[in-house]
Amino acid sequence: MKLLTGALRAARDNKRFLVGMSLLFAFRACIADWAVVPSGSMNPTLIEGDYILMNRLAYGIRVPATTVWLKRGDEPRRGDVVVFSSPEDGTKLVKRLIGLPGDVVEMRGEALFINHQRIAYTSLPTLPPVHCHKPLQPCHTNSGLRPCRGRRTL
Repeated sequence: MKLLTGALRAARDNKRFLVGMSLLFAFRACIADWAVVPSGSMNPTLIEGDYILMNRLAYGIRVPATTVWLKRGDEPRRGDVVVFSSPEDGTKLVKRLIGLPGDVVEMRGEALFINHQRIAYTSLPTLPPVHCHKPLQPCHTNSGLRPCRGRRTL
């Protein structure tokens, strides 16, 4: 009985904190969340270690932690950047969407084919690392002005 009384008193004393944490959880679960880019596969547009903000309402409203949709929104389109969990180890992956449901996507050597048609694309140049002293401010590099991306290197 003393344990229950103590827990109720602690909850009452920390009411604002608990409400704030509940609102933060609801915001991250329903509206927006962030992720860290885990690999350099999206270079140079997204660099390993970048933080990205995810709009959880982009494709509709879903019950948190389930696959139950309350209202469907827009369908994903080619070129969208999507975040999903790896089926192997649960790591969050950040990738650009190139195939839609029903598409046949394949790599033959270094060539990308979608629905048996070769897709012409050019590799973007690898940009030199940015050394920033003020995160989120433009930084000068050998290739011109680039955003700092929030990392700090002293």
